[in-house]
Amino acid sequence: MFFNILSSVKNFFFHIPSDTWRDVILNSIIIPIVFEFYSQLRSIWLNSYPLSQLFYGYRNSDYEILVFLSQLSSFRIGLSNPSYFSNYPSPLPNNHNKLATKNFQNIDPLWSQSDGKCVSHILNIIGKINITLNYRIANTILDWRNHYNPIFTIGFNPKTVNLYNYCNPLYFDVSNGNSITIQGHSFVLDCNYPKDAGIIQKTIITETNSSVFIIAGLGTTGTEVAGYLLSSNAVDLGKLYGNKAFCLAFKTDMDMAEVNSVIKGVYPRPHWSKAIFYPVTYFKWKTKNVFPS
Repeated sequence: MFFNILSSVKNFFFHIPSDTWRDVILNSIIIPIVFEFYSQLRSIWLNSYPLSQLFYGYRNSDYEILVFLSQLSSFRIGLSNPSYFSNYPSPLPNNHNKLATKNFQNIDPLWSQSDGKCVSHILNIIGKINITLNYRIANTILDWRNHYNPIFTIGFNPKTVNLYNYCNPLYFDVSNGNSITIQGHSFVLDCNYPKDAGIIQKTIITETNSSVFIIAGLGTTGTEVAGYLLSSNAVDLGKLYGNKAFCLAFKTDMDMAEVNSVIKGVYPRPHWSKAIFYPVTYFKWKTKNVFPS
């Protein structure tokens, strides 16, 4: 019986005309594979090429990417082993809200929570451009003069302020420390509670041509949101500006900061060619009224 079944299967396949086989293979196998390959390739290109342009100076540098942030130390100067503590829940039957304390020593430097969250967004970006090893958190003191490295600088930390002297262009102003303005726009964004504001500025160190992203908020919430906005809008920004400098300003507030953040303006206006190559993205941003008039 087995051999009869085998013989029937053999006769079925071997008596099918070659033209039929060709049509079956072409329509059922080859065409779907080619179409899927093309779709995947097109999707990868549309997303990766803008990212490659936006972060060109990071992908093509021979130097490590440095991420600067506010590195904090104990204020009690002179102590060789400063102490810190952390609270955590330790409920009791008669006190469900009881907290316990754990002591830590000699763990300088520290980061703020907002800087840490912003760093997580930056590391997400670095992963998207396929860099897995050639980056590190900078040491503010030891790396202070490393201006050949591509840089992400988080918050208005001392290194961010120092880079004002070396970078061009800079399209924003925070001279009074309490508000942000950017070129081409008349709005003034402040950080009066519960509001906050921030900027994303892409620029270069003029002497070395190294790429710099300043990702900063007036307050901690703004800094945290700045990293999120760069990560979530990186492909669009790559389409609009490629490897050119720009500045984006936004406002937010303390409650559901990422959801409640609003991009208020971008400078300069993207080149007219972007409306041709990326019309959907260009007009999506244009309808938000974020380009200078």
